[in-house]
Amino acid sequence: MEGSSNNTLTSNTANSNSNDGIAMEGSSNNTLTSNTANSNSNDGIAMEGSNNNTLTNNTANSNTFGIALEESSNNTLTNNTMSGNNYNFGIYATSLSDYTHNIDTNNTVDEKPIYYWINQQNAQIPDGAGFVGVVNSTNITVKNMVLINNLHGALFVYTNDSRVENVTASNNYYGIHLSSSSNNTLTNNTASNNYYGISLSSSSNNTLTNNTMSGNNYNFGIYATSLSDYTHSIDTNNTVDEKPIYYWINRQNAQIPDGAGFVGVVNSTNITVKNMVLTNNRHGVLFVYTNDSRVENVTASNNYYGIHLSSSSNNQIYNNYFNNTNNAYDSGYNTWNTTPTIGTNIIGGSWLGGNYWSDYDGVDTDNDDLGDTLTPYNSSSNITYGGDYHPLIYIPPEAPLPPSSSSGGVGVGSSDEPENVEETVVLRIYLQAGESSNYNFNDVVTSVDVTPDKTYGLVAAKIEVLKGRPGSITTDPPAGEIYKYVDVFVGTSGWSEDKFSSSVINFQIPASWFEENNIDPASVTLYRHNDGEWQPLRTTMTGQTGGFYKYSSPTPGFSTFMILGQVEESSSGEPAATDSGTVADPTPTPVTTSDKGIPGFGILAGIMGILMAVYSRKK
Repeated sequence: MEGSSNNTLTSNTANSNSNDGIAMEGSSNNTLTSNTANSNSNDGIAMEGSNNNTLTNNTANSNTFGIALEESSNNTLTNNTMSGNNYNFGIYATSLSDYTHNIDTNNTVDEKPIYYWINQQNAQIPDGAGFVGVVNSTNITVKNMVLINNLHGALFVYTNDSRVENVTASNNYYGIHLSSSSNNTLTNNTASNNYYGISLSSSSNNTLTNNTMSGNNYNFGIYATSLSDYTHSIDTNNTVDEKPIYYWINRQNAQIPDGAGFVGVVNSTNITVKNMVLTNNRHGVLFVYTNDSRVENVTASNNYYGIHLSSSSNNQIYNNYFNNTNNAYDSGYNTWNTTPTIGTNIIGGSWLGGNYWSDYDGVDTDNDDLGDTLTPYNSSSNITYGGDYHPLIYIPPEAPLPPSSSSGGVGVGSSDEPENVEETVVLRIYLQAGESSNYNFNDVVTSVDVTPDKTYGLVAAKIEVLKGRPGSITTDPPAGEIYKYVDVFVGTSGWSEDKFSSSVINFQIPASWFEENNIDPASVTLYRHNDGEWQPLRTTMTGQTGGFYKYSSPTPGFSTFMILGQVEESSSGEPAATDSGTVADPTPTPVTTSDKGIPGFGILAGIMGILMAVYSRKK
């Protein structure tokens, strides 16, 4: 319904569509009653730029989004049911008016009531909420609840002097989100496995204490355009992936302690950030109104911004490793390199100069491991003035032998059956002693997480998704249905043994595969072929998002792996093994490689699908 008004839709069924079930764009004064929208690729019921509509007794299950209101206002929702959606309920808005809706507690998400309060004061959200939204309110308490599978777990908009305490927010797009909200307190909350963990947007003077963020794409983030909106009290009892947040305001002549998980420095002078690994946040390093400071020997990866300098000048940034969605932003006058000097740099090269940039495509013309073309490198024009005159270049060693901590890096193992390879992805990341590092691959093996026992520099890893069982493996698989065979190598074949204190393979399987093969998702096991046998690994289902079941398996080493699920018993009572086997007379498939991986690519593919659902409504 586009640009359409005064219609009534009653008792319709819209199931299993490739877009939305029921969509309204620029439509008003419509009534939707007792409709069902299930198993649609995007939204069950979507309203974009649509006002004064009434939704009553509708059901939206097993969609990407159940019911979504985007840039819409004054809609009334009563007794609607949402369950089993990746995100049951969501409101997308940029103005206060678009957050104004009449949504009562007879609306439910996963059988728990929605609490959407507007213009309230001095009250506490009752226990057992499934969604919490508080708009234009004062002194509201949200406490002791679990909020999952919505666009927001807990949402404050233009809400002040309020409190979120002992809340668990998981598998939402935003775990806890404050927008244009000030003087609030967030205490003892847990935000895990969301896209954004805790997010503060255009808000000021909030206090965060003892909050735990882990496993989010971006654990912690601040979005602001003014100094006041960067002013918060955030102590080191707040953690991201078990590492403390250091958020300093009005500090001088000091160094951020080792082991930080997030670094924010506001209105400060002569601050040093050095020798640390910062991952999976909105910013790796954030400087705001901070001058005469230094960032050195920092690995920033899988952040939205590796380093962000706002209204900050006369800072020096060199010998850092940047591999992020956006590696840098800088609108001030800063120095991005030092004078070239002989010495081992952060990626094992022989000269100190600038920084390593994952997206730098220049060339080293004089063999000093420093880039000589496309300089000064300005991080895709995100550095406004100047840039890096001596970016670090990775030169792979001639022979991929295990290195010392000062070598140039490690090569990767290879398969002896290229005709049996369906897809190949090669990535290189910097491995630093004791720091968890993530190789983010594709839609089968989403990532490989390793924690090295010492610093190895740049180390290559490779996955090969196979068409069938390698011919070199004669061991029959256990009974069950085989989803995929994959080769996984970190470094050269066998190099990784005893190099890591932990190694984890994360993978995913489309829900359609389980339906087509009548398999219980809880039965999936990852097997490793080692010492002539298939060895089962402890396999944990970690969630279900974007039409995929997600799994995680610790592994003692890397070789060929098999993903297997148990089939339902046949009429004879015997489960049958299904093995795709070795491909006979296969047609060679081109091998695609990527030496410079895109952080979070497997996850990004899923999120892009969700964003298409959000921003590409049915036209």
